[in-house]
Amino acid sequence: MNISIQTLGCKVNFAEMADLGDRLARAGFNVSDRDDEADVCVINSCTVTAQADRKLRTMVHGLRRRHPQAHLILTGCHVDNPNPRLSAVPSVDVAFPNVRKPEIFDYLSANFAPAAQPGSTTFTRSRFFLKVQDGCNHRCTYCIVWRTRGASRSDDEGQLIERAQQAVAEGYGEIVLTGVDLGAFGRERGQPLAPFLRRLLGAIAPARLRLSSINANDFTPVTSRLTWR
Repeated sequence: MNISIQTLGCKVNFAEMADLGDRLARAGFNVSDRDDEADVCVINSCTVTAQADRKLRTMVHGLRRRHPQAHLILTGCHVDNPNPRLSAVPSVDVAFPNVRKPEIFDYLSANFAPAAQPGSTTFTRSRFFLKVQDGCNHRCTYCIVWRTRGASRSDDEGQLIERAQQAVAEGYGEIVLTGVDLGAFGRERGQPLAPFLRRLLGAIAPARLRLSSINANDFTPVTSRLTWR
């Protein structure tokens, strides 16, 4: 069973799909970021601009034209766009909003049989993208992401450190932290980002740590010393 994963938009989307691809490969599926001979196509969408919406519709129509029998799964921010005219992509077979994105693995496992031999993935990179935070509380009037991703929330620190250590053990030399509003990590728990960075750096040494994107006003003197050393 060949599963194609297509990712549009931010590094958070890529991190989510890299994790999905890794899980599917371990379950016996053949996973690729190309759509050659695809039986299933998973598209993680972006809707931050009108151009992103147009690019998604072009991609979906192209996939349907090249693979008329393939099962198309749409997920990501386009699915959560509150404008029904923009979020309508009739060519897909099923859509998962962001909050249900973790269910895609179970959906595929329940409805499609993996190959008998171990699976494979083309998502292997020298950098490992680790999603640590999702959502945004800023409510900027020009941005739709806070509507599609919901309120800011942070993943469990212990689980994140364990996953980062596993990635280093698998041969990754650099961990890239991603988040919709990365600087808000831990804020809802009253725990700032810098202490987590210190613990994570110690746990993955000598591997490198990179921040994918962070607002300038989220940098503290401690954060700067940790990330620019």
